[in-house]
Amino acid sequence: GVGDIPSAFADHVFTAALGGALARALAQGTLDGAPAPSALSESLNLYPDDLEHIVATAPAIASSVENMA
Repeated sequence: GVGDIPSAFADHVFTAALGGALARALAQGTLDGAPAPSALSESLNLYPDDLEHIVATAPAIASSVENMA
């Protein structure tokens, strides 16, 4: 669980996990809006407005990644 991760690496682990979840939702076309706050976003001290901003920039990020390929 969340409490099992050494604190020195927790932010990195939580960021990667949240990024992976958002990437999967974007790839599956299910990222229609900001995800509800979760243990991951709360651990990263992300508020609903922060999640909305991340989701709003997702299409631009996906386009940039596709252009790199």
